Order: sequence, then C-alpha cells, then structure tokens
Amino acid sequence: MLQRALVRLGLPLCYSAGFNPRPRMSLPLPRTVGVGSDDEILCARVDLSGDYDLDAIQDGLTRQLPEHCVVKSISVRQSKVTVQPLSAEYVFSLKPRALTEDFSRAFQTLQNAAGGNTPLMVNRQSGKGKSARQVDVSGYIDSMKIENNIITVNCLITNEGSIRIDEIMQQLCITPKDLSSPIKRTSVEWSVC
Repeated sequence: MLQRALVRLGLPLCYSAGFNPRPRMSLPLPRTVGVGSDDEILCARVDLSGDYDLDAIQDGLTRQLPEHCVVKSISVRQSKVTVQPLSAEYVFSLKPRALTEDFSRAFQTLQNAAGGNTPLMVNRQSGKGKSARQVDVSGYIDSMKIENNIITVNCLITNEGSIRIDEIMQQLCITPKDLSSPIKRTSVEWSVC
C-alpha cells in the first residue's frame, strides 16, 4: 500500500539493483498479520535534490492512501538512518465472557512477571523443522493494565527480541474468539540515529 502510494505521488524513489529492482524502503517494526496499528514508521530512500516542500509531500501522500490512513509527519535525513523500536503498546479488547477465573489468575501472573520480577517461560518455535526452546519473556513486559474489558500491554523491544502477540494471548488464556475487535498497536517509542 505504501509503496504504491509513493509511486503514485511521483516521488523520485531509489531502487535496488538487479534483475527485479524494488524501491529501497522498509518498515522497522512490521506488524503481525491481523494486528491493526495507529503508529508506523516507513523509511524510504528518495533522491530529493533541489527544492521540496515537506508539507506538500505529506498532503499528497495522505491523498494517495486509503481513507483512514493518515501521514502524521515526514522528515528528511541527508544520510543513512537507523531506526530501532524501543517499546510498543498493544490493546486487546475482550468480550465479557472472556473474563473468567482462569483469565484473572493468568492476568495476575503476567502482571507480576512484568519487568522481569519473576520468570515467565514460554515455548518459542524458532522456525520450521526446529524444536521449540524455553524463553523467559518477563523482561519484555514493561507494564499492563485492564480497564473496561480492555487490556493494555506495553512491551519492551531489545536487540534480543520481545514478547510476541500470540505469547501474550497464550499467557492470558485467551483466543481470537475472546476478542471483541482486532488487536491494535497504539504507539511505538522509536530511537532514530
């Protein structure tokens, strides 16, 4: 979607070399399938020589995107940029029937483990054909709360990894059938250098 919007806008994108050149762009924190987002960063290499108007580019790009996609800001850097996510906040909206005693116990366990206070081991599959390994994910949960059937989880992201959405759901004893709306990533803290 974003690649097509940039091409339609007519920005002078830089392309990879080779038989099938592609625009030089990336999403530093791609979403899991089925997870919505209110906060994304797209990094694209463009050849902006001469005068350019960032407001006009932002307005033009917003017009090229679907109705509810909004470009909040654009910045231009003269050299290569490294963008690293530091934390992300996820929201899970639950149906009332999901709030069982098992859920309450699981939520308390997960909340107590937040910040690495107590180990929280999950079986993590590394890839096809590889055996699962035990990973302590307690250090990847910064905080979590529940209010009006809405769980908010703030996850830390390090060079070693983070907790996965499916692992959070498994630890909370909830399934997609327990959700009243899609999971949403509401904010991300970024390090840009």
